[in-house]
Order: sequence, then C-alpha cells, then structure tokens
Amino acid sequence: MKFRRKYVMMNRHKMIIIAMLSTIFAGCTSLTHENNSLIDISEIISTKNVVDNNNANIKYKVIELEFTDKAMVAGATKIIPTKDFLFVLTYRYNVLQFTTQGKFVRAISTNGRGPKEYIFASDIFANSTNDRLYINDAAGKLLEYDFDGNFIATHPSRRGVKSMIMAANGNIYESLPVFIGREELCFIERKLDGTMVDSVSNHFKFDHDNSKAGVGAYGEYKSIFENDGDIIFHQQTRDTVFTYKDGLLIPRHIFDFGRVLDKETLRNFSKRINDIELLYDYSEDTRFIYPTIMQLNMVISPYMISKSDGKMYKLDIHINDNRQQFRPRWSYDNKLLDFIDGDENTNISVVILEMFEPKSARK
Repeated sequence: MKFRRKYVMMNRHKMIIIAMLSTIFAGCTSLTHENNSLIDISEIISTKNVVDNNNANIKYKVIELEFTDKAMVAGATKIIPTKDFLFVLTYRYNVLQFTTQGKFVRAISTNGRGPKEYIFASDIFANSTNDRLYINDAAGKLLEYDFDGNFIATHPSRRGVKSMIMAANGNIYESLPVFIGREELCFIERKLDGTMVDSVSNHFKFDHDNSKAGVGAYGEYKSIFENDGDIIFHQQTRDTVFTYKDGLLIPRHIFDFGRVLDKETLRNFSKRINDIELLYDYSEDTRFIYPTIMQLNMVISPYMISKSDGKMYKLDIHINDNRQQFRPRWSYDNKLLDFIDGDENTNISVVILEMFEPKSARK
C-alpha cells in the first residue's frame, strides 16, 4: 500500500478541493488535514492473493427470510440486524421486520399519504438503545416506530432521497446524493428535532442537463455508515472515502485509478458506464477495509485490504456453494452483511459474516 501526505487548508466552514492525483475534482469536505493512505487500484486488481472458500477464516450464518403473501423480498436496499430482529428495506421500498431466525413479523407502516405512512421510503436506520426504527420518507418527514411496530412520532426531514444513520450520540447524519450536479449540500449532521448541527457544502459540480442521464443512474448508493466509533462517508463515484468529525470531512482512504472523471463523463454517466472504472462500494470492519471495484464493462469485484499490514486480497467466497459471490454490502459491529437472491417461490437469504485473517491466501 502506498502512503502520501498532502493537505489543503482553508476556512473551517468552507468546502475545499483535495489536490491528489487520484481524486476527481473534489468530493466534499470543509477543513481538510489528510494523514491517510493512497491506494493504487492497479495493485488491488492485480493481486495474486485470493481468499476463497478453501482458505477463508470466517464465521457466518445464513438466514432464509420466510416467504409469505405479505413478505416478498426480491432484493434489499438495506438490511439492519439487531439483537432480536432483521429490518429490511426492500427493492419495492417496503419496510419489513423478521426475527433473527427469518420468521416474518410484520410490515412497518405502509405506502400512502397518511400521517403514519410514507410516500417513498428512501432509507431506514435503527437505534437499538431504545428499540426505535426510523423510516425516511423522501417526501419530507421521518417516521419513528418501536420494535413492536407501534407508531411513535413524526419528525421533520428535508425532502429528497438520502442515506442516513443515527450515531451513539443520538445525532442523525445524512448523506445527500448528487443527481443534477448543482446541489448545495452533500452532508448534514442534525438533531432528531431537525435542528442543524453542521453541514458540508457540495463541490461535486458538473451541471447535469436533465435531458440526459446523469450520475443518478448509479444503481447502488449506500455512502454512510459507522464503524468502531467513526462516521465513514463515501460519496457516489468518488475515489475518496472520508471520516466525518466535528463538521469536517477528513480523507480516510484515497483510491488512485490513474484517471480523472471529467464533467462531460459525469453528465453522460449512464451512456459511458461501460468505459468507467470506479469505487463502486465500500465497507469496513476493525480488521479490513473492503473496496468493491467496478472495472470496465461493469465487472463488479470485491477485494479486502488488511489494516495491520496493507496486504491485498481478492474475495471469492461463495456461501453454501451458491454461485453468487459474497460481497460486503453493509457492516455492523464487525459483522459483514450480504444477501443471496431468492426466486419466484423464496425470499432472499441474509448472510451475516465475520472475517478473520486468512489461513493462507491462494495464489
């Protein structure tokens, strides 16, 4: 792994551009002090070290979700594990609750315009300390329920699709996607009552023409999660992963693709997607970071890098001899989550996996 140090400092409350070879013409950040790793993508994708079913040092369980008329889950936009439950935001934007054994419990709220309903559930997050589930309605409200499915309250929320978490301090952190390239903000920290704590300006500007397909065509958008007390932020298509702290976005890892995505490419993202390489997804636990790389022709490949020695591995793990490759989509409390596709008669199966140092990497 390569390490370089650079920083650009400006007014604390202003967005700055990080001048790095690997960075595109900015993600978003306020004051930047960078003391992090610059990771060469060519080194990742050329690694000969492979972690597969034969040498992986893992613990995992597979939870097949009960299939009923009220619980049909073709895929999941988000899965949240708690001590007793799994909460699933489905591809159909329904919010379903299952036990940790996969038994269907209930649907949480429903689609509609009523005070306890949502028009478009863009994200969910949970607070296990008080057994609360929150559903963000892109129409402009945040619904609060307890784990028994009871409606508790409606809270204010900015209109629009967003990715959200609630940290241990009770504050809400929002990642705002960029669709048209003229959005004002990219990150918000606020209280549950809507009071703004801090925000970060968006400098991911490309003046998207609405008559063309823009970066909104990027199919998967997770972007924000908490790991080991850190708030980790990855803005869509960006080469840089940030740590958020006290109103600042601080570069955490910078992935060097040896290229710059120009504004014209971003304006025509869906048309050029087969010719683009990018950091498609990112997860992390206390032992490894897990970059998922989209290579040319939309080939999606998961990798992992050891935090202890920087050693790189290609992930080629298949659960229960399934042809579908395990990919770390979410991480919670040092556990990685993915799901195995269902079919017309079965729901998805949730995979919860813990990764340890490989026994020996296949070469």
